[in-house]
Amino acid sequence: MPSIHSKSTGICNERGIALILVLLVIGALSVIILNINYTTRVNIHLSENFRDETKAYFLARGAVEGAIYWLKEDESKYDALCEAGDLTCENEWSLDNPGMEVGDGFVELKIRDEDGKIYINDTKNNHLFNDNANKTSHSQLLLSLKDGLYLDDDVFDSIQDWIDKNEDVFDQGAEEDYYSSLEQPYDIRNGPLLEISELLLIKGIDDKIYFGKNDDYPVGLKDIFTVYSEGKINVNTAPAKVLTALGTDIDGDEIADYRRDTPFETLTDFTTYIKQGQGSFYVKNPASLLVVKSTYFSAYVKVQVHKVTKFVHAVLKREQKSGKVIVSIVFWREE
Repeated sequence: MPSIHSKSTGICNERGIALILVLLVIGALSVIILNINYTTRVNIHLSENFRDETKAYFLARGAVEGAIYWLKEDESKYDALCEAGDLTCENEWSLDNPGMEVGDGFVELKIRDEDGKIYINDTKNNHLFNDNANKTSHSQLLLSLKDGLYLDDDVFDSIQDWIDKNEDVFDQGAEEDYYSSLEQPYDIRNGPLLEISELLLIKGIDDKIYFGKNDDYPVGLKDIFTVYSEGKINVNTAPAKVLTALGTDIDGDEIADYRRDTPFETLTDFTTYIKQGQGSFYVKNPASLLVVKSTYFSAYVKVQVHKVTKFVHAVLKREQKSGKVIVSIVFWREE
C-alpha cells in the first residue's frame, strides 16, 4: 500500500499545479482586460478627436460664412482699413475679430484685402520684372519696389523665370537646370504661381524675405504679392512700400497716414492728392493699375476646440451679378 506521505505529496503537487494554472489564467485575463481597456481608451480618444475636429471644421466654416456676410453687407463705394474703435468706418470687414466663444470652442477671424497687393502672375508679356529698353510702366513699378524692399537682383529675375514658359535664363535668374541640380531637386513651375507660398521654392527667396518683419526686410513678399487679383491695386489698403513704388516723389508712408483718417473714396481723389504733392505715376493711365474698391479677400480663421486647433485660409471673391452682390469661395486650405 502506498504510504500516507506519498498521498500527501500528490495532493500538494496537484494543488500547486492548480494554483499555477489559476495564476496563469488570472495573468492572461489581466493582459486581455488591460488590452481591452487600452483599446477602449484609444477609441474614446479617437472619437473625441473626431468629434472636436468636426466641430472645429464647422466653426471655421461658420466663421468664413461670417466673412462672406460682412463683405456682402458692405455697401461702401470704396474699401479701406478701419482703425480699432472707429465707429464711423464704413468697412467693418477690416476690423479684426478679437475672438469669441462658441459653445465649447473659441473662434478668431481676420479678413485681409488681396487687392491691396500686386498680382504677381501678371507679367505683361514677360516685361513685369524686365529691366531693358522696352520696359513698361509695370516693370518700373517692380524695379522701384525691389529697391524699396532691399532685394537683390536675382530675386525678381528668378521669379520671372519661374513664371515664364521658356527655359531662357533671365539675367541672374534660374531655370530647370538650377532646380534639378539641388541636393533635393524639384521641377520649376514655368507657369503662374498657384499659391503665394510657392515663392519659397524660388532661388534667392528664404523665410526672411518671404515673411519680412525683420531688420533686413521690414515687409515680406507675402504682404506685397498675391495670386488672387484682377491686376489692379487698391490704394486704400496697399502697403506703404507699394504706394511709394507707384511713381516718382511719392511718399507711401505719408499716404498711409493720410488715408487712415481720410480714405480715398474715388480714384480721382487719390490722383489729385498725388498731383498736389507734385508726384507722378509710372503709368500714364492710373485707372489701368489702381482702384479704390476690391474684389478678392482672404479670410484667416483659427478655431480651438479642447485640444484640437484648426487653421483655415479661404480666399473670397466679391462681384456683382445681375444687380446682386455675390461672394464665393475660390480657395480653401485648412491645417
